[in-house]
Amino acid sequence: MCFYYLKSAFDSKVNSIDWDAIYSVITSSYLLVFGAIGLVFVNWGIETLKWKWMLKDAQNLSWMQSVKSVLSGITMSIITPNGIGDYGGRMLGIEKSKRSQALFYNGFLSLSQLLTTFIFGLLGLLAVRERLSLPISDLVLLIISIALICIGLWVYFNSKFQFGFVKVFLLKYKQAISFEILRKRRFQVLFLSIIRYVVFCFQYYLLLRCFNFDIGIVETFCSIAVVYLCTAIIPTGWLSGLIVRGSVSFFVFQSVLHNGEFGVLASSLLWIINLLFPALVGLYFIKSFKLFPVVNLEKV
Repeated sequence: MCFYYLKSAFDSKVNSIDWDAIYSVITSSYLLVFGAIGLVFVNWGIETLKWKWMLKDAQNLSWMQSVKSVLSGITMSIITPNGIGDYGGRMLGIEKSKRSQALFYNGFLSLSQLLTTFIFGLLGLLAVRERLSLPISDLVLLIISIALICIGLWVYFNSKFQFGFVKVFLLKYKQAISFEILRKRRFQVLFLSIIRYVVFCFQYYLLLRCFNFDIGIVETFCSIAVVYLCTAIIPTGWLSGLIVRGSVSFFVFQSVLHNGEFGVLASSLLWIINLLFPALVGLYFIKSFKLFPVVNLEKV
């Protein structure tokens, strides 16, 4: 079923790609393309490091176990709405008695990456607001952005992150769903999330440069930040997400850089190399993984 979803998603993405243009880009700018592909390992390597590091107090995973867990999460995130399947996929290799704690830590890591996307997206929106012709005054947008960023940072560094509702799914293992995370570690996780975000943006930038060498780096990064912000806050399913990303990419890059079609092509290439290929590898790892025994159906 996972393979069918991935294939369907790939087919949908392929239909929007001008393969003649892609072939021309690869042959003329192969170094940029290979650079973007090489950064896939850096991107998901940082995420693997974050996952292994956060779990070290609960369960000391090896690097290989951490890689399998992260790749399985990618596979499940693609085929579920808003990537929620990542929580289940990452339970690969986690002891049953530790899964509630692992779910908590994964939620915290997701929050740190979302906060990074949120902050840089709002800053990018402020930078290119005039070209997007937003129906809101600059002062109001500035006040709202500053307020939202401050609230997000306060919640991230001060919240205790208590998830009592998770107990419904973990009745077999009566554990507290609240774990203390030191402020120093929160800073460290946020720092790694920022580095990963920059890597992700730089991949996008390299692919855009393949189509247009005259784009400015500041405007391009701001546009990319806005695209990531919109795709992060718009509720999507596994298939509708492809349509949303393409539409948002076209609108933003057409408005700011006047190259909407190149933005869609770069977005499609980025999705294939950064998500589809790792998801296919993760598909191998989840084929024999039994997640659902964590739920005690007799008590539900």
